[in-house]
Amino acid sequence: MKFLFSLLAIVVFTESCNSSKEIVSNSNESEQVEASKPSSENSTSKNDIIKDNYDKTIITYKALSRGTFEYVQVSKSKVITTTDRNLKIMDPHTCEAKDWDEISQLLKAVDVEHLDQLKAPTGKRLFDGAAHATLSITKGDVEIMTPSFDHGFPPKEIEALVNKVLSIKEKVSKQ
Repeated sequence: MKFLFSLLAIVVFTESCNSSKEIVSNSNESEQVEASKPSSENSTSKNDIIKDNYDKTIITYKALSRGTFEYVQVSKSKVITTTDRNLKIMDPHTCEAKDWDEISQLLKAVDVEHLDQLKAPTGKRLFDGAAHATLSITKGDVEIMTPSFDHGFPPKEIEALVNKVLSIKEKVSKQ
């Protein structure tokens, strides 16, 4: 009986490995197809994509630790906040035009191309001294996210933007 069970387990694991190889090979083929497109389509930088049209840009800030969770999403028309880790209970608010104008100005100062290469100035999150935080900028299908940094201590390059997003969150939570 043990022999049959072992044989069955080997067959199942072998088949599951083969199916994952097919998935990986299919994704590699799609990447090759994308890479073979004319270079004029691939020459657009991340900065160009985000700075092209601020009206369709979404900024998302997340901070989480064992005991806390903060989520703020700011777009031209809405501000969405929640403390629900499952993102099922959301609190929507209207984004004021002056707040969005300030966000747009701050976005112009950010080098979106290198957003994913920023270094965190402190490391308190590594030993539960601070919550892990990330900032992401999304336009259409393109999302650029920072590496994790300490909540309350963002990298200098995005500090003004993070502080503005958090001040908008505080303002709408008081309403």
